[in-house]
Amino acid sequence: MPPQFRAMIQAELQAVFRRGSGKAALVASVLVGLVIVFGFHQVAIRAGADSANQARDLFDSSARGALGGALRLRNFFIIPLFLVLAVGASVSEEMHDNTLREVLIRPVNRVSVLAAKLIALCSLSAATLALTFGTTLLLGAPLLGMAEAIDAIALGYLASFGSDVGLICMALVPAVLLRGSGPVVLAVVLFLIADFTLRYAFKAIGPIAEKFGQQDLAGLDEIAAYFPGEALACWEGWKDGFEGAQFAGLGAIIVICIAGATARFLRRDFA
Repeated sequence: MPPQFRAMIQAELQAVFRRGSGKAALVASVLVGLVIVFGFHQVAIRAGADSANQARDLFDSSARGALGGALRLRNFFIIPLFLVLAVGASVSEEMHDNTLREVLIRPVNRVSVLAAKLIALCSLSAATLALTFGTTLLLGAPLLGMAEAIDAIALGYLASFGSDVGLICMALVPAVLLRGSGPVVLAVVLFLIADFTLRYAFKAIGPIAEKFGQQDLAGLDEIAAYFPGEALACWEGWKDGFEGAQFAGLGAIIVICIAGATARFLRRDFA
């Protein structure tokens, strides 16, 4: 990497965190924690002291449960959308308004430019996770109590960072091909919808085919485990146990997408 790489990272960090998508992601991360903690707290108040133990039997209403609920809400479309928007703004929008062209006429190689952007985007992901975790824990511990240890859910947040990195790398591919954040978001959303549809179709067809003796189709439910959507959901293992196959798939997504995006970025004409 060039000697000015640290300065490039600092410039990208400032750009990513100052854009609307970055600011919205940070605000939404705090709001997720607030909504979950006060939502859980209101449920406990309405249940009353006599029903508190029964409510705990139905769902984990402690700070640990709030951390899990915040992680689910955070990963349900809200923050992932802002991260994809941030990728589009960092790459596609800069290509569209010729900002990247002004950067690349300087004596810097394109790999370092893309690497600095990737580091800044991953830093945004880490910041959103830290805000959600910190807000939920700091408010949830005194309001909801700490019934159990939070080491497992903390690992879930760490795994969610890996999932975010995979999503960011996935969004880089259309970002170096298209101009504008909108087309990038649309491409990622359509891909994930197709992935979701095929995965659950395979999961449904496999057992049915096995029941009727169609062995050639019986293995479709096993194939569904190798779809990208399964790898991006690796964070869900914090409750029932993490699966190594999901992390292996996530690693494959990151490597393949970075390689493909870099190859296209190096060949792209920014004139």
